[in-house]
Amino acid sequence: MKQVYAIFMCPKCGKYTFSPAGQKTRLCGNCGSIIKVDPTKSQIVNDPREASMLVRKYNAGKDAKSFLQAVEASQKELEKLLPKESVKIDELLEEEETISSSRIQRLTLLLRENCIKEPISFDQIEELCTKYKLDFEWVKERLTQLGKEGNIIFPTPWTVKYIGTADSGYTAISKTTKPQMQIKGASKALTKILTQSKEPLTEKEIIQKMEIVGYNAEETQETLKKLHKSGEIIEPRPGYYHTV
Repeated sequence: MKQVYAIFMCPKCGKYTFSPAGQKTRLCGNCGSIIKVDPTKSQIVNDPREASMLVRKYNAGKDAKSFLQAVEASQKELEKLLPKESVKIDELLEEEETISSSRIQRLTLLLRENCIKEPISFDQIEELCTKYKLDFEWVKERLTQLGKEGNIIFPTPWTVKYIGTADSGYTAISKTTKPQMQIKGASKALTKILTQSKEPLTEKEIIQKMEIVGYNAEETQETLKKLHKSGEIIEPRPGYYHTV
């Protein structure tokens, strides 16, 4: 069946984003939060380029009314394409349990056993939470923190890969620190885009292609500067970029 995409608003920052319609969770490219995809508040489209274009349009703040109308029109299609909401798991931990090393160790074990070799989706992590006796809402918060610490990366906004150590997740970070999760994931995505192109691409073309895989213009521009400065990509002529 042809892939379709859901456009929705991040409940944390209020910015619009999108993901494959079957995905239940993704990373917000604007604020870095791990958020649920709410099918009752999503617009369904068939093309990722169209989804990217509409996200830019809605984020410009000029067409919120048309988004609400599109969501209403999408409901029948959503019922056919999206899985039913999974049953919430029972509370697996004692009420008095705090964010203890025990829970962090179980989360670290989950990540080490399941997403070192290959990334897995947030949906798969949610399913594994029962096995490791973890609450997914707590896990989402910890994944955001681990990403900022550089212990995990997000190859796409809806997948996770563990690259940290056994002691991951214990150190605090400054609120002003730039989330490494977005930069590391963006570097890999941008390099792949340039490698697949026979000809150098303009910054505008790169931004458009990066938006399709979930990265905003600011993240792409910062990643371009980083890769160019490190010599991993070149600028064969002004405004055009390609791999070495």
